[in-house]
Amino acid sequence: MRGCYADSFEFCSTTFANMILLDSVFIIELFMRHHKGSENLKDFILGKPWLSTDVQQDLLLLENQLPFSILEHLYNFARPNFAYDSPSFLELTCNYFSNFKPKINAKISNPEKILHFTDLVRQFWIFNPPLMGNGTIGSVYSITKLHQAGLKLKPAENKCFLEISFERGVPCVPRAECCKMESFFLEISFERGVPCVPRAELQIPRFEVDDTTEFVVRNLMALEQCHYPFDTYICNCIRLWDLLIDTAEDVELLVEKKILVNGLGDGAAVANLVNKLCNQIAEVRSCYSTLSEDLNAYYENCGNHTMAILRSVYFGDLWRGTGTIAAVVLLILTAIQAICFVLQL
Repeated sequence: MRGCYADSFEFCSTTFANMILLDSVFIIELFMRHHKGSENLKDFILGKPWLSTDVQQDLLLLENQLPFSILEHLYNFARPNFAYDSPSFLELTCNYFSNFKPKINAKISNPEKILHFTDLVRQFWIFNPPLMGNGTIGSVYSITKLHQAGLKLKPAENKCFLEISFERGVPCVPRAECCKMESFFLEISFERGVPCVPRAELQIPRFEVDDTTEFVVRNLMALEQCHYPFDTYICNCIRLWDLLIDTAEDVELLVEKKILVNGLGDGAAVANLVNKLCNQIAEVRSCYSTLSEDLNAYYENCGNHTMAILRSVYFGDLWRGTGTIAAVVLLILTAIQAICFVLQL
């Protein structure tokens, strides 16, 4: 048991064992009472929402962790003596920390390798991680600049927190009939053999920022720095968010696109929070190195800026689009009339 901790202790073995046992019994009892649900209204801890929240956050602090295997072993040792059919300790734990789970049905990939509660929450967040790249993220243009260059932004539904994807616009093959092709990322349409100009799209899973975000993310990032230095998925993702968000304007754009849920109310506060999360964080490699290169290449393509200006200036809404088409038709008819007049001379 002492081998799970880096520092030495002045306690004797008996005192240390009693301390661990007392903490373990408290945690198991807390989880079991929480599992009962409606019977917790008069509980000293669970009956007070503010105190229950404080205890839950305290149990997620990286420096306060007990080995998950020890807690599970003690629970399984006492489980035959319970008066009712109790769930497994893993089920109890997942139920207690369910507010930190994604809303989609996230499965724990390695339940037998859970180190402690902080590690469990990390597995909630990375249940379907992308492939880890060999390079790091140098720099990325802000989300506002990318959007001004014509990049579409869309919330990724039913996706892992890490599944940020970029899909380039692929020119469609013209056909001599009206048809429509739909894919997960793009809706591509064309008519009468006229090729369409599809827009590239960046899909980002919805991210909620509130008063607990900094606390949870910092502990998950600290865990990765200590135990997963070459699999820093959370650190990589927050680093990408840090580069995409520079100002309150970037935050407001993501809120408008329903990608970011701003529980802090102030866009500047969210931008400041995200920008300081990666301080003193080492990045050996990133799973978004290729993505960052693709986004930079997209922004630096002059053709994308030109098309974005054309769309915003001449086709920004229905009336401008209608006016543009009418003006083009009028110009064509005028040109035809002028040619016919010249031919008649």
